[in-house]
Amino acid sequence: MSSHDIEILSTYSPVLLFDRKEPFLPVKVGYTIFEESGKSPSTPLFVALTDEEKYAIEYAIYWDYDIQHLYELEHVWIYVGKDDNVSRVKASWHGIYNEFPNDILKFDSKHVYLYSQPGKHAFSPVVDTFFHFPGVIESCSVLAGTEGLLLTSVFQGVYQKSALKDYLARKYLEKFAFIPSLEFDKEYRFSEDMFVRWEELYEWIPKRIKECLYNIFDELIKL
Repeated sequence: MSSHDIEILSTYSPVLLFDRKEPFLPVKVGYTIFEESGKSPSTPLFVALTDEEKYAIEYAIYWDYDIQHLYELEHVWIYVGKDDNVSRVKASWHGIYNEFPNDILKFDSKHVYLYSQPGKHAFSPVVDTFFHFPGVIESCSVLAGTEGLLLTSVFQGVYQKSALKDYLARKYLEKFAFIPSLEFDKEYRFSEDMFVRWEELYEWIPKRIKECLYNIFDELIKL
């Protein structure tokens, strides 16, 4: 990773606001910097730059756990104008990629603030979103762990689901069930050592999943 990349990533990285009771925080961030329009390497999104934009930064944010499953990847795209200011912001919401109106975005310098859905980690610049989202309480409490090991299209054929893996993930996550406070006062900023190229993150994630499963298994057999 070049010093130029680090400077760009650090200058424009989003600030995440988590629920006070959020049990899981990001582990690594895979990045791609687009100096011209192109296909996202980690989602179906096509990253299209306008004539007035210098580049776009894709932050592929990895957690070990969503409250309902092992493996979690959410995304933020920061578009930078030729004046070096943020021109647009997009972020993921359960497989949907939303572009937010500029007039509702809040910044600390060039760092946009984004709220993260309790337990589930989808992004919104407006906290009221989570008060109206159906199932926000249930997903963090009675449904904790119910999805086992998540396998998305980006990792099809790279690792496999199984009944045992789902069981291990479920038993582990059940312990973290919580009722969200809906007080988003846990502010999170990325450190430079969390950033890796997307290609490196892609190679690392399956190994990390295996490590998590082994650790859960070891924990269970020691009970």
